[in-house]
Amino acid sequence: MDAAVQLALMEKLKAVLAEPGTFISFPTVPLSFTSDGLASIIDGAQTPGELQIQTSWLGAVNQVPSGEMLMSLSDRYLWKAFADVVHSPVKLAQGNFSAEDQAALTAAEATLYRADPATGQRMPSDKLKAYDQHRDVWFGWNQTLRKREIEVADSADPEERNYWDEVERPTYLGKIREAEDLWRVAGFRQEIDAAYGMVKAFAARGPSQSWTQWGSRLSLDIDTQSDINSVKSVPTGFSPVDFMNAGTWPSFTLGNGEVGALLARAPADLLQRFAVTGVSPDIVSVSFEYTSVTILRDWFAPEVFQARFWRFTDEGRLLSDGATPPRGELPGYIAAVVFLRNLVVERRAGSQPEPPRPGLVISPFIGLRQDRIAVAPAPGGVRPPPRTVTVRDHRVGTPIRAGGGVPTVRAAAMQPAVAMRLAGIAGAAEVRPRATAVSAEPRVAALKAQTFSRLDTKYADIASVERELAVRRPGIRPLPFPRPGQPPPAQVTRQTAFTDGDMGVLAFVCRSLPRCPDPDPALVWT
Repeated sequence: MDAAVQLALMEKLKAVLAEPGTFISFPTVPLSFTSDGLASIIDGAQTPGELQIQTSWLGAVNQVPSGEMLMSLSDRYLWKAFADVVHSPVKLAQGNFSAEDQAALTAAEATLYRADPATGQRMPSDKLKAYDQHRDVWFGWNQTLRKREIEVADSADPEERNYWDEVERPTYLGKIREAEDLWRVAGFRQEIDAAYGMVKAFAARGPSQSWTQWGSRLSLDIDTQSDINSVKSVPTGFSPVDFMNAGTWPSFTLGNGEVGALLARAPADLLQRFAVTGVSPDIVSVSFEYTSVTILRDWFAPEVFQARFWRFTDEGRLLSDGATPPRGELPGYIAAVVFLRNLVVERRAGSQPEPPRPGLVISPFIGLRQDRIAVAPAPGGVRPPPRTVTVRDHRVGTPIRAGGGVPTVRAAAMQPAVAMRLAGIAGAAEVRPRATAVSAEPRVAALKAQTFSRLDTKYADIASVERELAVRRPGIRPLPFPRPGQPPPAQVTRQTAFTDGDMGVLAFVCRSLPRCPDPDPALVWT
């Protein structure tokens, strides 16, 4: 795809998805999943194919981001980085943690969590789940508002701008207020926020107790699981758990006319790096549906990185400099994944796609195909029948065929030296397939208990409202956008990808770390 269009798309997505304290990274290695594959991650992988899909998922969402917009996947994982911190020699400030403090902390944690009677693992309380559900709806309406603000700002059509002022903007603001009110009442926002604040405050009063508790979250000797290639990872889930089967997702459209305005806001270094000076008129539009899911890690304690009562014994060691974008050993971590489906790229007939530029091709745009097959969305809540799926291995970037009970190509053909390096057992004579480690099973159960479902049954679906408003909208952005089964306009050819249940990873929403460690000089240090 044209480099200018990709940069413009990245800039628009960054403006829509980024929240304070986050940055957006776009994978350059193809990552795709199906509903069945993602369901097996939550339900617990059993077959060799499911284990391979799980390995791709765990490796992708636990990458340590560099802070750059483009993310090339590597072998630096969050579980190793977190364990290195909480199990490293550190110096702690002195604290004064009384019995009364312990009682108040216990009460706050009881608001947030409960103990699973079967495993003893910490689970989110019903109130915390409701909080997360309503918060996600509020985020969704805000993202939709920002997306339309960008489109209207770049539109020269006075009728569209007038429709925005009189109809669309008031509608979205009303939905945001409604979601915020319900988040406050049905999502117990004030109670949960107060409990979070209490936990943070008391953590600083008892540095030793807090550090011990954080360190107990993860033991790489106990909590890791292995796939059929003995590649180790730590269970990681996502919510909402049913996002794959939603009938509608919010839509995203980028027209050729928007590209110039978006490029004006793109980073100068990227424009120069890829010699982008303008956009080819060959691209008519890029359209897709998207949604974001939150990453769940019960073994991870992000509060470690906000705490100011600790420092490394090596005072020159810095995890993050806290800049924008952050730099360091651990500048951030992936907090959410943005998926897309029903990708449609329309070109003027006879045009030739621009050759891919190394380091610039956003992974969903690799392998676009011309496709006129109609796409019928799966009924809500119904999982498609099991079938062979294609995923990409995040380490070697090659296609893997994986299906229920079918040994993967990588398992059969991977060179022993590569397998040993990936498994961290260089020098071993062979790699022996094995199932998921029994010790990791409580982790899988705990992650499943953290998940929640979308609130489409309680709210008008965001995508439905978006479509309803678009039906009456003047100008050039009618929705729903063209589907693969519809003939393109004259003199336009259409390329599609991620249809018929496939979902591509479009972007990672990464949470920035503040300067860390950042010991408070006002505390008492020994």
